[in-house]
Amino acid sequence: MRLTISLDEDLYGFVKSLSRSEDLSMSQVVNTLLRRVAEAPASPIQVPSAAAPWATFEARKGVIVHPDEAQRLEAEEDEARLEAFKK
Repeated sequence: MRLTISLDEDLYGFVKSLSRSEDLSMSQVVNTLLRRVAEAPASPIQVPSAAAPWATFEARKGVIVHPDEAQRLEAEEDEARLEAFKK
């Protein structure tokens, strides 16, 4: 079945990263992730705040992170999430 959806930029990047690393289409990745959520025991959904959606790294005063370093850190986080989903 075909469905068109809009993903937030960070989710799109996450799905695209998983797609590349697993050599799957983005549709296959989204289907797999949705199946895992559907099969998981029901629990309340936690919606991130608009001020800090998906905030993972604490800001440290006086520390400047180069964009390349930020991308590397995000890629590592994506890999860690992928490993967690595999379990």
